[in-house]
Formats: sequence, structure tokens, C-alpha cells
Amino acid sequence: MIIKLPKTSLFCMILLASVTNIQAAELAIISDYNPNCIVDILVPITLTVNTPKYQDLGPVEESTAFALVLQQLRKEATAQGADIVLLTNVKNKKITIAKRKTSKSSLIVHIEAQLYTVCEADKSFSNERTAYTADGYELQTMSYQYTMTPNFITPTEPIIVANNIVLPAANISFATGVYDIKLGASTAQTAEKLGPPSITLTLSNHEQIWGYGRNLWFTYSADRLKSVSSELSLLNSAGQNSIGYRDGFDDIEWQLEGIIAAHKSPIEQVRDSLSQYDIKESSDQMVITQKQQRLVLRFEDFHPTAKDKPVTLLTNFTLTNNEYEAKKQTLPQLTSEQEQWLYKHLQPNNAELMTLPNLLKQIPQTNKINIASDDKQWWLVGNHALLQFDDIELS
Repeated sequence: MIIKLPKTSLFCMILLASVTNIQAAELAIISDYNPNCIVDILVPITLTVNTPKYQDLGPVEESTAFALVLQQLRKEATAQGADIVLLTNVKNKKITIAKRKTSKSSLIVHIEAQLYTVCEADKSFSNERTAYTADGYELQTMSYQYTMTPNFITPTEPIIVANNIVLPAANISFATGVYDIKLGASTAQTAEKLGPPSITLTLSNHEQIWGYGRNLWFTYSADRLKSVSSELSLLNSAGQNSIGYRDGFDDIEWQLEGIIAAHKSPIEQVRDSLSQYDIKESSDQMVITQKQQRLVLRFEDFHPTAKDKPVTLLTNFTLTNNEYEAKKQTLPQLTSEQEQWLYKHLQPNNAELMTLPNLLKQIPQTNKINIASDDKQWWLVGNHALLQFDDIELS
């Protein structure tokens, strides 16, 4: 039997089908690459989905259950106004319960992602890969440098790489940034000019800090430089002293706009040298806004002798993007389970089980000191534990 539909009904069906297709096409995209033009960085999203009846027929990332989780992620990201989704953490856990001759499997998928809105006029992508592919696979990248001799090849330590870098001038400028690193630069661009960082810290809000020596700190959000400062409140004096003293950073007086050797300069000299700028001044700091950037100069009083009047000298600086709102910096704390695992594996009879891969698997928020005070590499676990490994074995 053939049913003839009224024209209005047919038109409505076509219209509904078109709307459905448009909505599907407008879902946020999960990308393998960082976008070139970002309008806004939205609140990260976390999604945990339990699939009770999971058919284990191959890699989780290629399963229908995982594809449905990615589709749900795209829908929730779209609901928050995102254009682009970058996967930052993917954990898949398969649980199998065996009873006599039968077994049942379930799958728990945990995904963390960063959301972005991008420029309407530029929706292109850069050449910088993300931590995970759009399919949920972790991107495995390895980078080595080697020193070759006629008889053998050995990996080059970060301290050796650092000592062979010819550094840019220690200058702070609105036009050229700090050490010729402009705000908005990536970590790769920073490393290309300054060499390996002395220490890397990942914060609770997923921002990353790269430290060069003990007194120069670069803060990145979504792999874009947002702030450079000569001070960091996260580490106490013992923490900073665990970082190696570094030539070119700790032994040099930085300049302002190439005019004066600014560090420890009297406040009067700094004021006169920067007179071309509109300066907002208080008793202990100056703030200069220029080219959508903000430079904060901090001063302290020093007493040459007990009888002399105090001298106000420049001690620290911070250069930020005007739109960047610096929040209180905190490191992610260890959970009680992570603490118990750490203490257990630091006992002498369990120390051989404490390998570097095991540590990073159990406590992924572990931070790394590339160039420590002994010129070697150490791993910072929580706030108080420093561990050193010989290859992957605890030493």
C-alpha cells in the first residue's frame, strides 16, 4: 500500500531532517592540534562513564562504547559554548568478573578535556600536537640529544645542553618580551631559545610553570606564555635552593628596555629612565601598561648601614598580558591513596618496586627538576619528597 503524504507534512519532515544534520555538524570538534586563534579558554570538562556490558573485542579506543563517550563529550562541550576540544587525560579501566564458566566485563572511561572558542575569521590549526589524538590515543613523543665519540653514543644531560646554549640578552621589553621570549610563545619556542628549563611545575589549574635558574619563571596556559616573573611564591627557600644555580640567569643583572641595569637600581633612577611611559606608582611598586601588556616593578627598602636612611631598590618584575588574571598558584596535592603507596614503596624492602614508570603511573602530578643543585635530575613528589633515578631504578 502506498501512502501519499500531504505536502506540508513532507516539508516538515525535510525541514526536521535538515535541522538534525545541521546540529550534528555543529558539535564541538575534538582536535589533534592546537588552534591558531583562541578567543576564550573555557572551564575544563571531566567525564566518567561506566558501560556495564562491555564486549572486549579489541582496543578500547576502537570500541563502540568509547565512541559513544567521545560523542557525549562533544555534546557537553557544545552545550558549554566550545568550538574545539583538546583531550588532556584519558583513562580506560576494564573490569572482568568471572563466575564459574561465565564472565562479565564492564568498562569505565574517564576523560578530561580543555575547551576553547576560536576566532570566527581563523579556525585553522597550528602544527603543535596535543597530548592525545582525537581518537583518544596518548601521543607518544620522544626527543633525545646525543654526544657522539668514535667508540660510543651517550645521551646528553640537560645541564650539558644548557651550558651550550647562547642566550639572548637579559632584557625586559614590551616589544621583545623577556630574554627575547614574547608573551604568547609556546614552550617549544621557549626551549629553542633558552634551552631546557631547570624545573617544570604543573599547577592544580593545569597551568604549567617553567623555571630557569632560581629567579626566572614562565607561566603557560594551554601552552601559551601568559606571564614572566622574577619571583615565585610556590617554593620556599629550601625548594628554590634545590634548583641548580644557572649561568646566564642567576649571575646576570637584567635590564629594562635595554636602558638600565634595572635589578637593584634605585627607584629614582628607574623612574627617570622610564619617564616616557605612563607610570602608576605606589610606595613599593610601579605599574606600566603598554601594548596590551602590564609590567609590574617591585621595590624594597635596604639600609646600607644602621645610621643611613633606607634606599629603595628594584628587586622583582612581572610581565603579563592585560587579559590574564593570575590566580593563586597551587600544586595538586597527593591523595591519601597516593601517600600510602609512596610511603609503602619507599620502605627498604619495597624500594626495588619503586621504578620511574611506576611512580609516574601512580602519581602523575609528579614534577621534575631538570637541573638540580648537584647538576642532576630529580623528581618532586608532593611538597616534601625528592627522588632520583638511575635510568628507571630508584637511586
